[in-house]
Amino acid sequence: GFIPVASDLADSLSRIYPDLFELGRDEFIGEPSIEVQLPFIQYTFGAQLILPVLVPDGEQKIIGELSEIISEFVERRSALIVCVAGISVAQSKRSPVKVEDEIIERINDYDIVGLQEGINSLRYPVFGGASLVTTLLALKLKGEPKAKIVRYLNSKPVTLSEDTSSVVYIAGVIYEGINSQSDLSFCPNFDSTVVLDYAWECLKANFNKGEPSRFLHSPALRCSYGVGICLKYNDIIRGSSSHIQKDKTLAELIPELVKAAAFADVRFQPLRESELDSISIEISIITSFTELQSPSDFDLGEEGLYVSYASEAGILFPQVAKRFKLSKEEFMRQTCKKANLPLNCFLDKNVKFYSFRVKVFSK
Repeated sequence: GFIPVASDLADSLSRIYPDLFELGRDEFIGEPSIEVQLPFIQYTFGAQLILPVLVPDGEQKIIGELSEIISEFVERRSALIVCVAGISVAQSKRSPVKVEDEIIERINDYDIVGLQEGINSLRYPVFGGASLVTTLLALKLKGEPKAKIVRYLNSKPVTLSEDTSSVVYIAGVIYEGINSQSDLSFCPNFDSTVVLDYAWECLKANFNKGEPSRFLHSPALRCSYGVGICLKYNDIIRGSSSHIQKDKTLAELIPELVKAAAFADVRFQPLRESELDSISIEISIITSFTELQSPSDFDLGEEGLYVSYASEAGILFPQVAKRFKLSKEEFMRQTCKKANLPLNCFLDKNVKFYSFRVKVFSK
């Protein structure tokens, strides 16, 4: 598919900093590094605007100025920075393993000076080294205290062979700061007011009253999250529905969930038009999802549970525990019940449990 470029931002940067930014398409022809990242960004965060930037190696002045601009930009808005750089040991007589280990150590130690000196001296033969240094420097200027490689993979049969003619790539370097926000921050267009208004119009549209189409061009609805929707009648649950996969945009998912909550929840009669004035909508956006080693290893009231076994699955949102004052064991039992499994299914090691956190909005 396609991800739109933030052309307005690109135009603004080239106009404000004409000596630093130059607009162009030809530079990206034959440069696949950004293209490789796009499917992962699109799958994880939905359809987002991107701004691809090529940073020339060896230009210290450009690195300094660009890092300041990035730092200022992310200070004012939420943004995900993806840095692409590769390691080549084809022109080095040093062991690929030692080269990789030293670069990883520099990043984990936040040693930007040592990393840049190694790149400039060709001790670290890194393609795209300028983008790596720029990213780390921008985050340090922003005040983030540390860098960490969260996960590292390589092509072991080649890397461990000590074959210095090979080309080795770090698949991904992920920056993790202690000021990191929830996953909502990775969708800079998210707007809870727009999402709630859209859900309400979708509900009314089932009675030929709403106008959800007027929201469809909103960037907020391009985000992709797992979502739970609960309808309440005078603050009493009237129907609910959820979808945990991040495989649809909010524009696609919310109409489906609203309709299912109103008319397909078998616990309740279908919603009547006469009830609309007393209905409120609660939307839960899933911001994290973690498989549990032990079913009881979750924070009651703050985390929900998702259980799956064979073709059965069930989910219980964290606010249910608070609303009904459930104990941890009762919360696990009720999650098993939602999946049509025995109430003590959490004792079966073949049953998988996952915890998740949510951001809750209501109207």
